Amino acid sequence: MAAAGFLGALGSLRIGSRGPDAEFTAFVGSTLGILFWLASTVLLWKETAAERMERLRQASGDVVLCPKCGYNLTGLHEALCPECGSRFTLNQLYAAQQREHMADASGGM
Repeated sequence: MAAAGFLGALGSLRIGSRGPDAEFTAFVGSTLGILFWLASTVLLWKETAAERMERLRQASGDVVLCPKCGYNLTGLHEALCPECGSRFTLNQLYAAQQREHMADASGGM
C-alpha cells in the first residue's frame, strides 16, 4: 500500500514538472496511487485453483470439482468443464474425488 502511494506521488511529480497547475497534479497523484493500489491488490490476492477447490469443498461439503481447474461441476448434465473446456468421464471425476478425499483423510493437501 505504501508502494502504491509512493508510485502515485512519483507520477504526480513527473506530471507536475510539465505544468504549473498544483490542483491537477494532486488529482493525478491521488488517482495514480489508487490505481496502483488496486492493481497490486488484484495481483497479490488472486485465488489459486487449489485455494478455490478447498474453499468450495469447505463451503458445500460434497461437490464435484474439475480436476484441472477446480470449477464446481455440481449440477451439470455432462462431464464437460465450462471454465477450462476439459472433458472427463464420470469414472475420472469419481477417481479424482476419491484421491482428494484420501489426501484429506491422511492429512495432506
